[in-house]
Amino acid sequence: RRAARRGEQAAGTYLLTAVLMHTGPSASSGHYTARIRDPYGDGQRGDGPRSAGRWWSCNDECVSEEGWGEPSGAARQSGVTLLRRSAAGGGRLFASKTAYMLQYTRRSELDEARAAGPPQAPQAVLSALREANAALRARARQYDDDVAAVEAKVRSRDEYLAALSPLLQAASPAARSLPDARWVPASWLRSSLALLREAEVGPVPNGEIRCEHGKADPAKLGEMRLVSPAAWRRMVERFGGGPELDTAGCAVCVRAALRTRRTADRTAQLKDALGQALSSPPSEEEEAFLVPKAFRAKWAKWRNEGVADATGELRCKHGGWLVDGARCISAAAWSHTEALFPDSTPLPRESTSACAACSAERRSLLEGAKGNAALRAAQRQQLGRLLAEEELPAEVLSAGSPLYLLDAAWVQEWRRFLLAKTQTQLHPGPPSSAGLRCEAHGCVEVRPGHTHARWRPSRGASAAERAVSERLATRCCLATAAEVEVLCGALAAGAPPEELELVSLTAGGDDPPTLAPGTLLCTGCCEAAEAKERAALADFEDAEVHLTLRTEPAGAAKSRDEAVAAGEAAAAASAAGLSTGRPRRVCRNGPRSVVKVGSGTTLNSLKLLIYQATEATPSQQRLVFDGLDFTDRDAETTVGALGIVPASTIEVFVDKSQPDGLAEALERQVEQTGTKRGAPEGGFLGSALLGAGLPVM
Repeated sequence: RRAARRGEQAAGTYLLTAVLMHTGPSASSGHYTARIRDPYGDGQRGDGPRSAGRWWSCNDECVSEEGWGEPSGAARQSGVTLLRRSAAGGGRLFASKTAYMLQYTRRSELDEARAAGPPQAPQAVLSALREANAALRARARQYDDDVAAVEAKVRSRDEYLAALSPLLQAASPAARSLPDARWVPASWLRSSLALLREAEVGPVPNGEIRCEHGKADPAKLGEMRLVSPAAWRRMVERFGGGPELDTAGCAVCVRAALRTRRTADRTAQLKDALGQALSSPPSEEEEAFLVPKAFRAKWAKWRNEGVADATGELRCKHGGWLVDGARCISAAAWSHTEALFPDSTPLPRESTSACAACSAERRSLLEGAKGNAALRAAQRQQLGRLLAEEELPAEVLSAGSPLYLLDAAWVQEWRRFLLAKTQTQLHPGPPSSAGLRCEAHGCVEVRPGHTHARWRPSRGASAAERAVSERLATRCCLATAAEVEVLCGALAAGAPPEELELVSLTAGGDDPPTLAPGTLLCTGCCEAAEAKERAALADFEDAEVHLTLRTEPAGAAKSRDEAVAAGEAAAAASAAGLSTGRPRRVCRNGPRSVVKVGSGTTLNSLKLLIYQATEATPSQQRLVFDGLDFTDRDAETTVGALGIVPASTIEVFVDKSQPDGLAEALERQVEQTGTKRGAPEGGFLGSALLGAGLPVM
């Protein structure tokens, strides 16, 4: 019976197998650790201490064996104290204030686990664990080595500072009396005391404070410090470098520095004296010398720039002197000037004469300037039309008189000559048409019909064709025979030069002019020039397009098909010599606005830009340009394909009764460009501020 009771007691015995410990001010904060018992122990059985197995401490990723086997009071491990090594039942007695949860396991289950042996993990897991443990041990050894290296450097630094501190007393003012002290750069000394790492500090760079004679440079006295010979040896042993620079400075550099200082002081005195002497001009009876007129204002600048000759501006190209461009200074001022500008030539006022050749040229220039003034006055009066850039009047064109074709570049030079306020602008020479000839064939490459609005494309022509003609018109202009005679007669050239192109007009002047017989028009170059201008108009970026807003439709606008058919009919009628009477739409009424577009901007994007400028949504807009009414099927057509060119004017008819349709237009814009649009704030709906959410055009 007693044995049975012992077996029942053994079956109901539990052993402590795990402890959860908490460190912190409350249960909701702090740090948790665990102590877990190894159920397999060391293979011994029974109730003794060794049979309890080892305990492992788990603190985050760190796992280590607990040392709870020390005598009482010998160690306190993580809040656990061993009170009694031997307690009832063969165990030990501990005390802890951080134990949060205790886990017990029935002894019989522990015996069964020990009998079955420890579980075996898969071989792959064991291999991975061995490799991880090996890598961890290697990193731990490397860490220990790094710590040892850092500690060695710290000890070396401490030893170096302890040995160097008493030696740096030579850096005090009293050290200057030591005959064997050494110079070092002050910046390097500060770095060496702060870093003390050879790779970061580098060798002693005494070459920075050494002069060209191999001594300490006196000019860099504020950049270096004195150290004792013992400190110098310590520094060289640790960092290397050099060379040694003793307290005996360079006598040559000292003497040069003294000379430079005395020269600077002397120059400052001369400058002050010259400034005072120039403040009082000489009288007629005093001895005076000639200097340039700007000498008083510029002599200080010339001195700073190293100018040695103050009279150089008075010397002319013939070797003489420009007396007319000189001023007089007193003899005292001249003595200071000679000291500051040693290469100056003395020019006494009484004995210096002007260069005869320069005087003759000056008289000729004055006479020419007077002639130019008279020429300007006469041509301003007789050639006011050309000067004002006005076109020929209708009565001149109706008379059918021959006209001359002039190069617009020459005309602009002539206008600058007439409008110049000074006499320095030169006359451009005889009238010329050279800029209108092609380089390949020497023939005229601009049609005379571009020179006047009367002959340019108007009815039945597109805006691009009119713009091309207007751009070519800027290269040439027409002049009457009387105007050309005035231009040539002013230069004593007599008759108009032969290189001027003569243009023939029929009576009435309605037909475009043609070149006179004997003057060839290069058709190929004309077409090439027109194609070049057409290509420039078809490819543009950020060009301004004008808008005219109208709230009510003014007349019935044609659809695209109707407009194309009307254009073809107008062209056929024009070829047959008939007039279709088709009125051009002219935008003269209503408020105006401007938007910037490119040739690749689609019609839908243009409407969104107009919305930002006018607050009229795309569905409320009807755009009319050059008699054409754009429809929804043109939404993805580009501005260039629609014939819109820079500086064009578009009529915008606004119908507020239509729904805004802004969301649909924005979605089409996103589909065309692939951009993403942020949702606008509700407070901006119906306002032009909604443009902040529009895609970038």
